[in-house]
Amino acid sequence: MKKIIFSLLIVCVVFVGCYYDKSDMVNPNLALLGCDTTNVTYSSTIASILSNSNCLNCHGGSASSGDKLNLDNYATVKASALKGELLPAVRQDVSCAVCAANYKPMPTSGSKLSDCEVNKIAAWIHQGCKN
Repeated sequence: MKKIIFSLLIVCVVFVGCYYDKSDMVNPNLALLGCDTTNVTYSSTIASILSNSNCLNCHGGSASSGDKLNLDNYATVKASALKGELLPAVRQDVSCAVCAANYKPMPTSGSKLSDCEVNKIAAWIHQGCKN
């Protein structure tokens, strides 16, 4: 009888202890549950992120000149991503080793990209920069 009561007590302690766990500590990827990074393509995802975040105001078409990054089409975005220039910029990484000495995290004006948008760009790069 004592073994049964002791066993029930242990089971209750385990269940009560798990109840108070913080979900983000138990599953750190929980914050990304609403962020689908599967099958990310340039045309379905990346182009709209770049357009909606005003990247193309400075880095698109005629606005891009000289050594400025050009992000107005798939080929130029893919080239920048493969050179390692795109992800540090959208992550706002100030310690970018492959960027020029005068590198500034982007965007210089306005709000930074959301964690989900950054994760989608990273997933696109890691998935092979599909169009």
